[in-house]
Amino acid sequence: MLFNLRTAAAAALAFMAVPSFATNAGDIVGSIHALTAKAKALHDTCSSVYSGPQGGYAIDDKFTEVVVEAKACFEIVKTAHGYSAVYTEEESIKITEAWNDCLGEHEKVVVFLKESTTVFEKSAKVIVDFSQQLVEIFGHITDTLQDICPPQKPHIQELWPPVQNNFQTCISEYGGKGGWRAKRAFVA
Repeated sequence: MLFNLRTAAAAALAFMAVPSFATNAGDIVGSIHALTAKAKALHDTCSSVYSGPQGGYAIDDKFTEVVVEAKACFEIVKTAHGYSAVYTEEESIKITEAWNDCLGEHEKVVVFLKESTTVFEKSAKVIVDFSQQLVEIFGHITDTLQDICPPQKPHIQELWPPVQNNFQTCISEYGGKGGWRAKRAFVA
């Protein structure tokens, strides 16, 4: 009886040492969908600000929500990478499709902002700061997805550069409208 109790205790301790979860593909897809929803909300806010009296400051909170969600998404992807997760072709396709949709929504926001610089110039610093953060986070997510979704690696590699270029153009355009570049010029 003592042997069985000792064995049971050892088995329980061993079970507790094993990670309690491994990130499944559904968790990653769900997180990416949540990030996509935040991008849609940001786009809707930008559209209403463009046609309404609120001014550019109304987008600040929505940008914050997008960055917070992007960081949360990256944490989930990074966790999967930390567990050395490698997804099947079917799972990789679902993750890649979700990431493609997400980047597409963010690109719509960036294109809208690029076309509306006069409306949003009061928020230039916010746009530049948050865009720079998103470029960094999305770059990390893209790199990590390539590692955990090997069947889709070539496709994932193709998704990010065009969106990244649009972000960089937007950062450059807003950088001269009161963003960090304009303020830095006065300091130097």
